[in-house]
Amino acid sequence: MTNATNTIELRPQPGPQELFLSTSADIAIYGGGAGGGKSFGILLEGARHTENKDFGGVIFRRTSPMITNEGGLWDESSKMYPLLDATPKETDHSWTFPSGSVVSFSHLQHDKNVLDWQGSQICFLGFDELTHFTEKQFFYMISRNRSTCGVKPYVRATTNPDAESWVADFIAWWIDQREFLENGERNPRYGLPIQERAGKIRWFIRLGDNLKWADTKEELFDDFESIRNALPEDVREMTKPEDFIKSVTFIPSNVYDNKKLLESNPQYLANLLALPLVERERLLGGNWKVKASAGKVFNREWFEIVEQLPKIDLVTAYWDFAATEKQIIGTKVDGKNDPDFTARTLLGYSKTEKRWYILDVIAVQQAPASVEKLFLQTCKLDRDIAKSLGARFLVRWEIEPGSAAKRESYRLTSNLVGYDAKGKNFKGDKLTRARSLAVQAEAGNVKCKKGSWNAEFLSHMHGQPDLPHDDIMDSAAGAFNSSSAEGSTGCGF
Repeated sequence: MTNATNTIELRPQPGPQELFLSTSADIAIYGGGAGGGKSFGILLEGARHTENKDFGGVIFRRTSPMITNEGGLWDESSKMYPLLDATPKETDHSWTFPSGSVVSFSHLQHDKNVLDWQGSQICFLGFDELTHFTEKQFFYMISRNRSTCGVKPYVRATTNPDAESWVADFIAWWIDQREFLENGERNPRYGLPIQERAGKIRWFIRLGDNLKWADTKEELFDDFESIRNALPEDVREMTKPEDFIKSVTFIPSNVYDNKKLLESNPQYLANLLALPLVERERLLGGNWKVKASAGKVFNREWFEIVEQLPKIDLVTAYWDFAATEKQIIGTKVDGKNDPDFTARTLLGYSKTEKRWYILDVIAVQQAPASVEKLFLQTCKLDRDIAKSLGARFLVRWEIEPGSAAKRESYRLTSNLVGYDAKGKNFKGDKLTRARSLAVQAEAGNVKCKKGSWNAEFLSHMHGQPDLPHDDIMDSAAGAFNSSSAEGSTGCGF
């Protein structure tokens, strides 16, 4: 955009972003790491052909809030598209450019939402965070990727790694699949992009739900002819190879490729480095094979065992309740009845050291009456421990959804008159709730007081999420999050 005083240029940064905006592939997937300039790239691509009055594009996110969240696509487009004199329409999240061309944002929350696009012709089809979409959604919308505006229809997508997504299989050729090297050693680049393949174009044809890949378009002509010959005669002559054979490329990028972000917000890199191991390897390292598994969520080596404690200022007892007793048949546990554990973690925090100390762990499979007796007895003992350490004492437990759980939480509180005791309701799945504890544990800031429970605790934590039970992890994470909520991370209690 040019005016009397200055010129504003909108252009990609050299490197992966420039490669993404210059590829000729029908389908280009860009990313593989956080902070690589993905949103800017797909928004800039959306504005490429807006001088053509008949051009239209749609950029999808999985849900509508993802479009309008602070810092999301709508916010970012509001910084860019007005520079091109585009006019916003917030009711349908669209931009109309001076030529009359329109670029809009929409969502595909459910698979059935693709039917809303029956009969549509979308020249530029964009997917922001492709792993959030299902394979069915992606390939159905490709059938809507057509145009009569003179611009060849094309698809552009951004993504972060997800080892369990269909996208990981779709771009497997561009990712190092060798877990071990020829000498038997583990491959340090397992799951990482193969740099010499970045931006290379391959071709595929879809036969039912299966994809057949080739290095050249011509290698797939026989498959095209077999599909073509199966069509009605009046339709057969209208088909062309490009209707069925699509070109694809994958262009990896990460925060190190985004020089402008590192200059304007160097703290972003620090935030990525502070992520738990699995998320750090995904979002910073761009690894498509790493996933939550034993030794990667928590590792026994992270928890130093100590005999002496420093000054402890806050002690938190957190309970994760279960209510079913393990059944014994003869001398064996009933294999069909291995209920969850009731687990309690006792956690101390030292303001001077800014570290957490796991003081004790209990895990039992008992009936409700026995659990309640254990709960009341242990709370008294834990309070005595906190008193001996000169520390403030908290008792916390998880409130499950539902009115019955709220009533039960109220009853537990009533039984602990004189205690700082209450139920807590933490959001997110269990691994998400354990994230902050994992970060501090990996940094060496969570230690274990020497005790007979150490081996069971370390084995349990190291084995997550592969073990059948996660109750000890839940109670440890709950103790940490409750302690943090009381100000331990800021020493504000």
